[in-house]
Amino acid sequence: MMNKPTGLLLGLIALLVLAAPAAAADELSVDPVHSSIVFRIEHMSAAPVFGRFNEKSGSIMLDTANPANSSVSFSIDPASVDTGNAKRDGHLMSPDFFSAKEFPVLKFQSSSVSKGSDGSWRVKGLLEMHGMKQEVSFTAQHKIGKGMKGEAIHGFYTEFTINRMDFNIGPSFDDAALSHEVMLYISLEAK
Repeated sequence: MMNKPTGLLLGLIALLVLAAPAAAADELSVDPVHSSIVFRIEHMSAAPVFGRFNEKSGSIMLDTANPANSSVSFSIDPASVDTGNAKRDGHLMSPDFFSAKEFPVLKFQSSSVSKGSDGSWRVKGLLEMHGMKQEVSFTAQHKIGKGMKGEAIHGFYTEFTINRMDFNIGPSFDDAALSHEVMLYISLEAK
């Protein structure tokens, strides 16, 4: 039989353990230098053209114990579009496409996050572009590496398709000139 002081001590320890807060989610900042947001669109029904956005930022709340508490948000400066051709980039920033002066931010904010049995993350949220918002969903892969100082480096990768017409991007260009379907490749490194 347990003596009273030992029983009381064990009872207090058990109470403290049960009352301790659950492990907090990791708040991660997106590293813009090691992250990429690339798009692909078919030109003249012939070949795909690729571009990227050079200016981006974001944050990820990662709760591996309770994925529903996780979230992701990122922002893109549309004026940082880079297709390897300055004239085309200028046109993409114009009112014909991104209207970068009128709408200086493209952004995504998750509304729900879950984890699949295969270890992938399923994300839903609002993508805002050109003053329009559309719900998108995608599956992201997550890996953890180590930085130069031994710190955890989180990598997230996804690719999914959007319809540019849902965002009123380039409405005067039909599907034969520029495909309505745009493939996005998003690779975010965060710590």
